[in-house]
Amino acid sequence: MGDEGIGVYNFHVHESIICRVDFFRVALQGGFKEASTKLIKMPEDDPRAVACLVEFLYTGSYLEPVLTGEKGGLVDYKSVFIQELYHARVLVLAEKYCCQALCITAAKYLRRCGLKVYPPSYPTYFLEYLIHLYDMSGPGSTLRIVKINDQGRIRPDVWYLPAVARWIGVLWRDPVGRPLVEEASKRCPDLGEDIEMLRGRNFLFS
Repeated sequence: MGDEGIGVYNFHVHESIICRVDFFRVALQGGFKEASTKLIKMPEDDPRAVACLVEFLYTGSYLEPVLTGEKGGLVDYKSVFIQELYHARVLVLAEKYCCQALCITAAKYLRRCGLKVYPPSYPTYFLEYLIHLYDMSGPGSTLRIVKINDQGRIRPDVWYLPAVARWIGVLWRDPVGRPLVEEASKRCPDLGEDIEMLRGRNFLFS
């Protein structure tokens, strides 16, 4: 497998381990060419996220990236931003291959980072982070800030919905922050639709 700018990686995994995921079990034990070649190509997947998947299948967890930087100040928030996107990529891969246990673990890491790390003085980090999450995920992904359940109600997943609403609402009421929210909505229409949904259901804005 490969990813632009990262290179090509080969992972040697015991079949009994990788087949714990239904997608790979069907590929390796069904009527597909992978059953004879024992080779699965994943050119669209980030090798770093795949490495986390393999580690998780063997150990039940995966290591977080080691980040360095000054304590306190802007560097800390850049580091958290990078770390959260790392877990988000793992979660996207887990969703793609329906590995629910890994989804839960990656979501736990994301919640632990939490929205609280984004202070009001750095709204662009918060909005940029949301745009990245929407760009890397599809409709219905756990990474989206809202999802609709079977009863038509909004429910949170990775996100604690009242906190998201509070952050966006504060930005919207601020004369400097509102253009930032509007610009983010234009750049990412799916995000804009979710923000409008929150507004329409009185989660945001008095």
